[in-house]
Amino acid sequence: MAEGTVARVWCLGREAREGGGGAACLGTDEAAARPGNAGLLLHAFWFEVSSPTPVTTVTVLDPAGRPMTDVRVSAHGRTERSDASGSAEFPGLPDEPFLPVVTWENARMPEDEGWVLPVMKPVRPGSSYVLQYRVGRRIEGRLTSPDGRPCAGSSLLVNNGWFLCAVLTTDADGRFSALVDPFPPAPYRVVVTGEGQDWTEFEHDFLPGDSPVTLTLDASR
Repeated sequence: MAEGTVARVWCLGREAREGGGGAACLGTDEAAARPGNAGLLLHAFWFEVSSPTPVTTVTVLDPAGRPMTDVRVSAHGRTERSDASGSAEFPGLPDEPFLPVVTWENARMPEDEGWVLPVMKPVRPGSSYVLQYRVGRRIEGRLTSPDGRPCAGSSLLVNNGWFLCAVLTTDADGRFSALVDPFPPAPYRVVVTGEGQDWTEFEHDFLPGDSPVTLTLDASR
């Protein structure tokens, strides 16, 4: 029987009583209507049986694998708090994959602890999903104009060749810093834009934890 469906189950027998013994549960309406069963329908009753509501479980762990309690986990517009095991349960979610959203208390952010989330896969309703933070590493640098002046207020996009990992704005001294996932070890690429500038993509291989580098815009741009 499919999840969430309801069937009527007939219990047949001369002494059948609801909640009592002696009844033979023969099946659904179709089974009760068979010719061989018709003579038994002297004292018959039926009850409805529904399949269990699927429950989706999202478990949140810190980088050491310890459960994170009392954090808010959101899915399909619903929010639940994680329990002592770090788990938040969502019964009866719509049958559509989703990405869980985790919110900490007191305006704290994972970046405050130096943590990042790995790239998440969509969660199927009715399944269990473990979301574990990792200790992040930083990509740092300074953006300058062709004549060496700092480029303040420029926008930077940091990607690892597959995903957008961070959106940054340089400070007054042209400096930028991004906390990224160091696993798997792979170079990151920075794409820069600013007022009156075209997009400029730097081929420099940023490895998490490397020393800060200076990027200088091309005068031809």
